[in-house]
Amino acid sequence: MVEVVVGALLLEGRVLLAHRRPDKHAYPGVWDLPGGVVEDGETELVASAVSCARSSAWRS
Repeated sequence: MVEVVVGALLLEGRVLLAHRRPDKHAYPGVWDLPGGVVEDGETELVASAVSCARSSAWRS
């Protein structure tokens, strides 16, 4: 079974959304909360932070 995470990054009443690529099979081209697959050895928190970073210019 594949484990996935989704993260809601909130700042001053704003929410970070990611635009899904138009070639995605599920829900192409829509705005969504960033998320992704939890890789082996990752915690849910790390996987969520990685997906937020990949979906934006944000870096820790």
